[in-house]
Amino acid sequence: MFYQLDPNKITLDPKFRGMCKLPFYGHAYGCPNFGKKQGCPPHNFLEKDILDFNRDLFLIYTRFDLAGFASRIAERHPDWVKHPRMLVNPRQWQPSARKLHRQDISTFRQYYPDMYVDESPESKGVNVSELMKQVGITLSWDWPPKEIANLSCRDLKDSKKVYTYRVSLAGYLIDSHH
Repeated sequence: MFYQLDPNKITLDPKFRGMCKLPFYGHAYGCPNFGKKQGCPPHNFLEKDILDFNRDLFLIYTRFDLAGFASRIAERHPDWVKHPRMLVNPRQWQPSARKLHRQDISTFRQYYPDMYVDESPESKGVNVSELMKQVGITLSWDWPPKEIANLSCRDLKDSKKVYTYRVSLAGYLIDSHH
């Protein structure tokens, strides 16, 4: 899905790039790509230095059914239910979510072929939680999601939907012609 944004409602702050350094399961010092991978902070530009905030900007987001994915994994690997982190391990579901998001980006580009799409605006200082609130979605940062953490294989099938989102920001590059 894509949604036109009011550039004045986009929260930009370099501190959001620091989220990559927050510890998470198995990574006491945050993302191992921080400061190493091209496109990762702190060596990348801020979004305001890349996209022209005086022109149209769009949020492109893809909803991914994490509970459904975990249910399918649990059917194939019933012993994993004892370890819910295995059911929602990003290495398992992110390739599928990325594929769906690339399809949404491709659809967007049919309408806006000249726009640049940034697939990791959070790494450039954009508050993604605030962006998603503009379309009525409140992101949860609990991991693994509470709704999945203590469910059996059978319960996963009947559980309420638990979604995760891939989020991109699209606009015209600062140096592109009007």
